[in-house]
Amino acid sequence: HDPANPMPQTQLAPGLGTISDSQIFTPVLPLMEPNLEDSNTPARAEQPKSLLVLRSPSGDSASPLLALGDIDMFLNAQCRSLSDAMSTLTTVFPSHQLMKLVTVAEASLVLFSLSAISLFHQFQQSIEYVEELLRLQLVAAIGKEIEPNDFDRFMSFHNAKIFGADFAPKPFSYAVRRPNHYPDGIVSIETNKGAGEKNDPIRTHVRHIAGGDDVPMMSIPINAATSLEMKGDRYLHGWVNHRFESSPMGPFALTARARQFSSFLLMVGVLGGANKFEPKEAIIVQNKDEVLIPLLLKELPSAKDFKDAISSLSPEQQKFAKAFRGMQLESSVFAVCIVQLKPQLESLLGLAPGSLTKEIKLTQNLLSLFIDYQIPSDLLSFDGLEDASKADKVYCVKRHVSAVMEVIEEAKQAELKEMEQKAELQKNKLEAEKRFAEVRRAVAPARTTSAVNPIPSPPQGIGGSGHAYGGGQIHNSLSAAIVNSSPAPPAPAPAPLPIQEFEEAAMEDHICGVNEVVNISHSVSSSSPLSNFKSENQEMVPMSNNVTSIDFTNIPKQLDCIFEKNDVDGSIRATTIETELPWKRSRPESLFSAPSNNMSKKAPLDLNENSCQLERNKAFDLLDALSRSGTLPLDFAELHVLVAVTHSFENDVMGTVIQDNINPIEKVEKALMMVAGIIHGCDNDGTTLENLIADGPDRQRLLEAMNVSLLPPADDVGSKNETASDHSSNDNNIGSEHSTNNVGSKNDTASDHSS
Repeated sequence: HDPANPMPQTQLAPGLGTISDSQIFTPVLPLMEPNLEDSNTPARAEQPKSLLVLRSPSGDSASPLLALGDIDMFLNAQCRSLSDAMSTLTTVFPSHQLMKLVTVAEASLVLFSLSAISLFHQFQQSIEYVEELLRLQLVAAIGKEIEPNDFDRFMSFHNAKIFGADFAPKPFSYAVRRPNHYPDGIVSIETNKGAGEKNDPIRTHVRHIAGGDDVPMMSIPINAATSLEMKGDRYLHGWVNHRFESSPMGPFALTARARQFSSFLLMVGVLGGANKFEPKEAIIVQNKDEVLIPLLLKELPSAKDFKDAISSLSPEQQKFAKAFRGMQLESSVFAVCIVQLKPQLESLLGLAPGSLTKEIKLTQNLLSLFIDYQIPSDLLSFDGLEDASKADKVYCVKRHVSAVMEVIEEAKQAELKEMEQKAELQKNKLEAEKRFAEVRRAVAPARTTSAVNPIPSPPQGIGGSGHAYGGGQIHNSLSAAIVNSSPAPPAPAPAPLPIQEFEEAAMEDHICGVNEVVNISHSVSSSSPLSNFKSENQEMVPMSNNVTSIDFTNIPKQLDCIFEKNDVDGSIRATTIETELPWKRSRPESLFSAPSNNMSKKAPLDLNENSCQLERNKAFDLLDALSRSGTLPLDFAELHVLVAVTHSFENDVMGTVIQDNINPIEKVEKALMMVAGIIHGCDNDGTTLENLIADGPDRQRLLEAMNVSLLPPADDVGSKNETASDHSSNDNNIGSEHSTNNVGSKNDTASDHSS
């Protein structure tokens, strides 16, 4: 190759990278025009004719859509530009008939692909431009970007306006108290927002069912042999939780706080039937404790999703799926039981109401005896005359408590003395062994000189006769050394005094009226098992079946049927609530800690699985003692039943309003109306709706929506319940005695007991 004479360069064929769609018209563009009919602008006929002026059809001048003529104009312009670009390609690229790698056919395919990509991007940018413009307008109108917390505050304000005063959602925060007494503590379910932020309680629709003789008792099994009975008040809560895409569910927590010198017992579990509460966890809260129990929410498929999913299954498969879903809905009923300890102790010990209100030390001693030592209540209860005064009964119980505490203290002292004696004996033994080892080392050289008569082993030589070893100076010196060096044997220690019997002489005063004898035939220990104590009467009082009560486990089924009919979006889902680990418990540093924002508490202590198990065992032991192993009902307790549903939105608040064009207020409002109607037991004819809805501009609209929403799908629901009942088990409460009733009859039963 000669650089002076370069070779002539051949003309390269054009590549596919040179193809561009910049000359192709894209018929996508966001255009904003004012409404000519609502403005003061001249009529459309007087406007200059141009491509950007939209021509509406003669029949619908107010339509925001393009007319067919306008659409044809845009499409014709795009077709002309594509034809011009194709003509350009035929002059540059070889014909497809030639055997070339790149021809006009490949170039045309690339051109059409580039045009489609540009069309897609232009459409996407146009939509984003319109959405951003609408967002800016909405923010300018409201004054801020709406967040989920802002929406929660608005719904709280809005619910107070649309519902009546007695039916509006109320905070789930309740004081643990007796009438006309100072509260012992507070129990609430709060949104755990983290450190530095205020935790607000959730708001629920509440229906109060007062306890009494006309309400069946609630059974509470605490072990395989003992089942308690509760006669207190019951609260039915309906919670509608709304969740947006940008705000994942929770976290929520059950919070229990006790005041100083106050205590109560908290149980958490689910309902196992119409009149059965199954506690899963329990804890005793006392003396300014603050317990935080995290709650885990799990969403079940919505009624619409479930119906769509089983539509293609066989009839037998559908029956199985419906029966299993019925079990899921019934088991989703979360419950919290609160037991007040002081009034229950008064009932157990035979004291007058309010006797332990100011007896702080006596209450603490009673709790310690029941929890730590499992003392039978018969040893502590008042057993005197019924007409004794209030002070006399308290004094008698104090004497019983003092007697038992004295026995426990004596047992502790005897056990401590025995341990000291064992330690002293062990010490003397070690000292004797040490001295004997020193003597053996001292006489070891003499052993080597006596091969005929070796020195015997130390235990046989001590105290033996010197002639037995043939006599001699070596043995005599060894015996003398042992005798002189061995300490005097210690005096025999007195045997520990076993606790066999404690008898208290008859009281000379007439306070108790009878001779009290406390017999304790076994050692009192803090590790005595509770199962050693057997009540005289193990038979439970049968529950009354004469009074019809509300079956709380049927509430989720009724809601599911209503949602299936009215929730066309499938966005309302039944939600189960469970506790999760670890729990957190905070306690004050001292009794005299000054109150502050953090209650002057130590860092929260995490309660793991073993710690929670220990706390539950303590609580169940105390419940066993307070109820005399199930023979004494829990009169001073209340049960809170929580039925939860979640309204899920697939976008954040602003995206739901702008992109999805959905008003979340109306959606959540409709869900609240349906839940409120079921919780408060509204009749199908709307007799109680007048009280449910407050007076206001939206009253008529809400009443019409309620009448439509609460109409039960009788055919579908009846067939569902019959199908579920045919293939269910009585043990799991799937399709029980209500299998022949439809949802309408269930609503009628609930409305008969509405407050």
